[in-house]
Amino acid sequence: MNGFETTFILEEVTPVTERKVMIPSNITFKKLHEIISIAFNLNKNNKYNFYINELKLEITDTGSLNRDIIDSRYEKIDKYFQAFDEITYKNDFWEITVIIIKSKYSKNYPQLISFKGVYNPVPEISSTNEFTEFLEMKKKGDVDFKFQFNRVNKLKIQEDLMLLFKVTYEIVDRKIVEVKTQETLDNIL
Repeated sequence: MNGFETTFILEEVTPVTERKVMIPSNITFKKLHEIISIAFNLNKNNKYNFYINELKLEITDTGSLNRDIIDSRYEKIDKYFQAFDEITYKNDFWEITVIIIKSKYSKNYPQLISFKGVYNPVPEISSTNEFTEFLEMKKKGDVDFKFQFNRVNKLKIQEDLMLLFKVTYEIVDRKIVEVKTQETLDNIL
């Protein structure tokens, strides 16, 4: 089964904030939006768009059946990820570049491989400039924050990805391990 190695880069933030994630094929852009939201702790209920700059093409959750607009709820990523090396994702004021590498990947759920940048945005921050300023202040220890600035937790991100894809797992030695379940009526329906 083919999949994709992706690197999500939070634009205009210093230091570099990125997440490298293996993604299965045959998922929708809406599911990709949910994966990115988990990786960066963004509100998945916010409006979002994907842009393919070379074609001036936009993919969004239209909330309607208007077929003149490409709807992320139904459009699969595969043909776009095969044709392009990069797309842009926007969620409120966050812009994320998605770098795409075709890859052999046999799992049916995403897997966080690595990350750069030890903090994710928090809801109290409303711009990339503000996030960069807070990261610098946090690094220097210059400020007492009125909100919780959580470090990236690789285990928690992977748990949330497993739950998103409804994959049974267990934690063994601080690692997530997929549990093969017996076929039951619940699994089939």
